[in-house]
Amino acid sequence: MDITFHYISTNLEPAMMTPSIKIIPTCTYDTAPRDLDVLIIGGPLISHRPPTADKFMKEAAKDAKLIMTICTGAMWLASSGVLDGKKATTNRCALGVAKQMYPEVDWQDERWTIDGKFWTSGGAGAGNYMVSAYIKEHFEKPIVDFTLELLDFDPTVRGRYYAA
Repeated sequence: MDITFHYISTNLEPAMMTPSIKIIPTCTYDTAPRDLDVLIIGGPLISHRPPTADKFMKEAAKDAKLIMTICTGAMWLASSGVLDGKKATTNRCALGVAKQMYPEVDWQDERWTIDGKFWTSGGAGAGNYMVSAYIKEHFEKPIVDFTLELLDFDPTVRGRYYAA
C-alpha cells in the first residue's frame, strides 16, 4: 500500500508531543495538502490553537475523505467551525468544557461518534476502539483479523457507548 504521511505543524521545527516525544514536521499548516484521504487530529492542548491551524482544518474539511479526532482533537476541530451542527465527542473529562466553548456542536457522551466523514473519539483508549471500528467497516475481514491479532487488540472488549 502506497501511503504518504504528513506531519503538520506551524513551522518545520521539531514539535514537542506528550510524553516528551519530538516529531519533525514535514509541512506547515500553510503548505499541507488539503485533499487528504485521512486527516487525524490528536489531542492537543485546547488553549493552543494557531490561527493557521484553524484555517487549515476548515479548508481540509472540504476535501478530506475522512477526518478522525482523538481526545481533545475534536475541540480543536470545533474551533474552526467545521463541527457546527454535527454530532461529535471528545475526552469525557473535557465534555462539559467542550459544550461551553462550542455550543454549536451536538456533543455526545460516547466513546466515539460518527457524523458522515467525521469520526470523533474520547480519550486515547477510545480512539483505539474507534479506529478498529472504522477498519472493520472498511477493510477485508481477513486483513483486519490478522492485524488485530498481531497487535493483540480485541476491539470487542468495549463498544461505542458508555455503560448506562
